Amino acid sequence: MTQETVCIEYRVPRDRIPRASQDGRRIRLSSVRDERGGDPCRLMPKNVGGGMPSGDYGTDRPVADIVAQALAEALEITGASGSGPGVLGLDVSLTVFEFGVMVGFARCMLRGRMVAEVTLTDPQTGGAVFSATVEGNGHAGLGALVREAFASTVDDFLLKLLITPGFLSPAS
Repeated sequence: MTQETVCIEYRVPRDRIPRASQDGRRIRLSSVRDERGGDPCRLMPKNVGGGMPSGDYGTDRPVADIVAQALAEALEITGASGSGPGVLGLDVSLTVFEFGVMVGFARCMLRGRMVAEVTLTDPQTGGAVFSATVEGNGHAGLGALVREAFASTVDDFLLKLLITPGFLSPAS
């Protein structure tokens, strides 16, 4: 079994990230935990011709670290990033990050899926003020499939999280 490492240089799509309102929440990233089990860099098995796996595709650093960097960058872009008293803590538990190959007659596509439990915690009370399960889905059909599907999946996850009611602003 061999490991093939895919270098992931993920960048948040600045032009697609919503901006927080001036009176919205201030958030700091507390933690991103990988709850998938196993190798924290693993992305998917390598299957040659649809047969038995011959190894894995993995990232050059833990998937949770890449997601944490993306979340921190997205919070900066939205204007919601903050520090000091009263700033909510963001905790993320990554439960699924998987890829599936869709094979057609003359083309194949790699679909990605990411699921995470997301919680915002009030530092004064220690209680959760927001909690949700967020799923991101992406795909790639040409080129560097694993790298592009990874980026597409994280993009979708970030966008869905940032527009989830109650995340950037308290629910009305």
